[in-house]
Amino acid sequence: GEVVDLVSRGTKEVVLVAQDTIRYGADLGIKHGLPALLESIVEGVPDLPWLRLLYIYPSPLTLRLVDTMARHEALLPYLDMPIQHADKGVLREMNRPSDVDMTRRLIDHARTVLAAPVMRTTLIVGFPGETDAQFRTLYDFVAEQAFDHVGVFTYSPEPGTRAATLEAPAVPAAVAEERRAAIMALQQ
Repeated sequence: GEVVDLVSRGTKEVVLVAQDTIRYGADLGIKHGLPALLESIVEGVPDLPWLRLLYIYPSPLTLRLVDTMARHEALLPYLDMPIQHADKGVLREMNRPSDVDMTRRLIDHARTVLAAPVMRTTLIVGFPGETDAQFRTLYDFVAEQAFDHVGVFTYSPEPGTRAATLEAPAVPAAVAEERRAAIMALQQ
């Protein structure tokens, strides 16, 4: 209903955004809720010019989403996957999906089935306990994947989060900034 109304009033692009968009419908027990929602929108609003998704965390669910995106011209081939890091240990400490090989498969799949996909990610460097070797894993992953757009942030403790209570040694701010600058230079 809302998308129909927006498009009827001249909206050219609809953006669906959530903290973890790929899990749409999971709270209702719907297994592949996001692809089903997208199919419903595209079928119900055939004159929708563009629909963009934001914040698709790596998940096996992403494979079906990408296949759905490939079938509909209105679904922009834009994959914003905030992977955060590429080292399994750091990802586990961040409480993020830590199967980096799965992330590689998802990216490869998107590049295989989508026409000219645009790949964007965000990363965090300087997470407590991040070693030089773990940073190098991230750096090498960014070099390997050649994302179209990369945002890099230095870790900052947020009160009330699990990360703020980690006993791992803090990465000095200057080192975290050097790491951020290195990845940004690589991306350029």
